[in-house]
Amino acid sequence: MQSLRLAILSNSPGPNQTQYFDALAKIADIDVSVYYCARKNIKWQGTDTNRFNHNAHFLINLNPWPESRGYLHCNPAALYIVTSKRYDLVMIQGYAYPTALATIITCLISRKPFVFWGEMINRNPRIITKPLKHFFIWPFMRKAQAIMTMGPSGVRSFKKIGVDSDRIYEVPYACDLRNYLKVPGNIRRSRRRRKKILVISQLIKRKRVDIALKAFLCLADRYQDWDMVICGDGPCRSELERMVLSQHKSRVVFRGFVPKDQQTAIYADADIFLLTSSQDGWGMVVVEAMASGLPVISTYAVESAKVLIDNRACGLLIEPNSVRETIEALEILINNEAMRIHMGASAREKAKEHDVVKVAQYSADILLKTFQYSLQS
Repeated sequence: MQSLRLAILSNSPGPNQTQYFDALAKIADIDVSVYYCARKNIKWQGTDTNRFNHNAHFLINLNPWPESRGYLHCNPAALYIVTSKRYDLVMIQGYAYPTALATIITCLISRKPFVFWGEMINRNPRIITKPLKHFFIWPFMRKAQAIMTMGPSGVRSFKKIGVDSDRIYEVPYACDLRNYLKVPGNIRRSRRRRKKILVISQLIKRKRVDIALKAFLCLADRYQDWDMVICGDGPCRSELERMVLSQHKSRVVFRGFVPKDQQTAIYADADIFLLTSSQDGWGMVVVEAMASGLPVISTYAVESAKVLIDNRACGLLIEPNSVRETIEALEILINNEAMRIHMGASAREKAKEHDVVKVAQYSADILLKTFQYSLQS
């Protein structure tokens, strides 16, 4: 059987994406070429763009306006992906930038089968207005041979714009979990004198790290042996730092951005993982924390938490934007070491289902089936 020749148009080489593409490239029936629209993404500091195990290409951004270069990538060379007979199928990540839109349109004109891979369809209203989406973007999405999206909210968003449900697949972000699975479990953590609540997040408004911090500060005087560690950076950092009063400054540590290859040590030094996002397309940190043997407290707004966390089995789910529910969930786990140990062990087993190799194989099955179907239609 001839290999499927797959071209992927991707935003930028984040660590999760590159590990996923590497795993996809190792599957025998698929030949993978990835075209990146940027060498780096500010969200993924420290990503090595020279160590890929897949065929990687970088498209120069020809957008002449510097203030918009970060999110409006323009390069007509991407159309080669579609018009070239070298590829059988195109997978496009994201839609809210000109290169992706031009590639989708060219696929439709040239009748090249394409698959869309991304989060929910209406995530970013700042870039493209709703009327433009309704008349220009959504009809294109309805013509994709398959939609690969994340979690129940992603599936609902594509059904809402009229995509047939039999063409929508849940394909989560994934990464190599082997190093996280080596992190010692909560039985060893229980021997430490001081305990830690870990937050790993961009410090931006929709992540609502302020909720996590307010909840901890309300509990700090009552639980003197607990600290909070916040990893990540962003425009809200200075505001969050000002929230911490002098008597608690030694117990709230802002670590800034922590590269992927250093995160396992951070997870190993924690006892509870907390994520209080008001909106999150997937939330890979939840999977990483679970693989590291941590009980997780997360809001229902985090797609990975909704999919993976069986409430009271490997974590606790709370409503977004609720300091009260965050406090209550923290108190449950702070006061029950046996529960933390049990949840952490269950979380580790559950996370194994989302290892990058399994997700890549599932994706490959979808892509091969989609291509075979396109040949018959």
